[in-house]
Amino acid sequence: EVMAVVVDSTRVPSRMAGMPWEARGFAYSLRQRLWRQHLGLMEEATPSVDITDPVCASTYYDTWMATAVANTAYYEKTYPC
Repeated sequence: EVMAVVVDSTRVPSRMAGMPWEARGFAYSLRQRLWRQHLGLMEEATPSVDITDPVCASTYYDTWMATAVANTAYYEKTYPC
């Protein structure tokens, strides 16, 4: 079991549900990096993919669900049952 406490007073401009929001710098940069990693966006420049608003409907449907559908199709093609 591991626990960490991060105290971050740095605030960065962000958006939450389409509204202006001040996120904490560390949390914001960590989320951006993890999402880019999990969505396969680390190596390629993808200006059309916007992951800056974590709770926006378009982030969920246009990014996460689209990636899930593509990954499922790839998996089913690679490993047919």
